[in-house]
Amino acid sequence: MDDAQAVLLFFAALLFGSIVGGAIAWRRGMLSGVAAGCLIIGLGASAAAGSLAWQRAQFVAASELVAGTLTGNVDGPQVVFKARDGREHTVHGLGGSQSEREPGDPVPVRYLPADAASSARIADFQNLWGGVFAFTVFGALPLVFGLFFAALARQEARVQRVRVGSRPALSPTRERLGANLTIAGNFVMVAGFASSLFAGAELVAVGRLFLIIGLGASVHAVAFWLRRDGDWQAPAICLVIALGFALFGGGAMLLGG
Repeated sequence: MDDAQAVLLFFAALLFGSIVGGAIAWRRGMLSGVAAGCLIIGLGASAAAGSLAWQRAQFVAASELVAGTLTGNVDGPQVVFKARDGREHTVHGLGGSQSEREPGDPVPVRYLPADAASSARIADFQNLWGGVFAFTVFGALPLVFGLFFAALARQEARVQRVRVGSRPALSPTRERLGANLTIAGNFVMVAGFASSLFAGAELVAVGRLFLIIGLGASVHAVAFWLRRDGDWQAPAICLVIALGFALFGGGAMLLGG
């Protein structure tokens, strides 16, 4: 699995987790929905991290290490190196890597002898293992959140008492507005996934997607507040999720920019 496939797998887990989590939230409660969504996202990101780590390990084992020369650093380092056959190639690294070096300094490069032109990578942590680290974090945090909310949902189910008719009926206007905002929140998230498919830089695309998901979660918070009079738990959870996605999105866009 290469970087693009890992990103697609992660996007698919985000989309599937959001849909399944939202459906479970309406059927079985907010805690159960959030737990299911986070676990699906975490498992998808963890699978992407594991597959990408295996691919990187295979690449390191089969590749050759040579010393290239830094020629510039525009949106990432530009490095020229010579392969075993004497041909010269150029490899472009991720933005922010090798920032401490000046043009003319040596930079380690790894490449596969059979395909030096397209397989070459700058041999530092960011370019070889940065994606693995990012997907590991994107997987670990949702898994932890998912297990936490699953435990809360189980505890709530044990102590919950059925109270038929304890809540006053909502006004038709409030019910209708809440339903429309739920649809709007789902539309915002789907639009984010759709726009991310046509984005350029991977980290910027992930950051933009996270920010849009955060916006959609904020809309859902308002919808839950309108449709569940007196229930502060569901809106609060949505706002916490929105804040988390906003922080991750902002950080990813800063790193990618």
